[in-house]
Amino acid sequence: MITVFGEEKWKPLMHYGIELKPYIISKGCEVINSDTGKKLKLQLLGNKNNYGNQYWGCNINGKTVTVHRLGMETWKPIDEHPPAELADTWNDVPEAWREWVRRTAWVDHQGDKITENHVDKMAWVTPRQNSKYYKEAQAGNPGKNELLRRKRNYPNYAR
Repeated sequence: MITVFGEEKWKPLMHYGIELKPYIISKGCEVINSDTGKKLKLQLLGNKNNYGNQYWGCNINGKTVTVHRLGMETWKPIDEHPPAELADTWNDVPEAWREWVRRTAWVDHQGDKITENHVDKMAWVTPRQNSKYYKEAQAGNPGKNELLRRKRNYPNYAR
């Protein structure tokens, strides 16, 4: 870890519990090859026509990975920062269960910009919680499809 003026700035890059040498990552999800000192080039991944799902990614050891996940795995590992619903029971469940959650959890950008990557503005969530429609419904703005789903699943639902 590199510390500047008492504040952590860079950590060795972690992915699924494995350190990816020689890379380091900042809290803002910038990735640097510590051997060469060069910042890795980011590319916009995904499809803006698919619910606006676009994320910054980079190539590490020939594999394209999203930097927001790398940032969370490095700075806020799920074992130390489990999803809020699981925090109370995280240490009480079998390791196989925790491993399944580690591999299936998604990273939610807790702002309007999904391309803004800072670990303090992200959290571990389920795929459903990361859905645009789920977020709108939680905010009190259910879309047309959510209203139809509620009517279908709950015939007495009135809105």
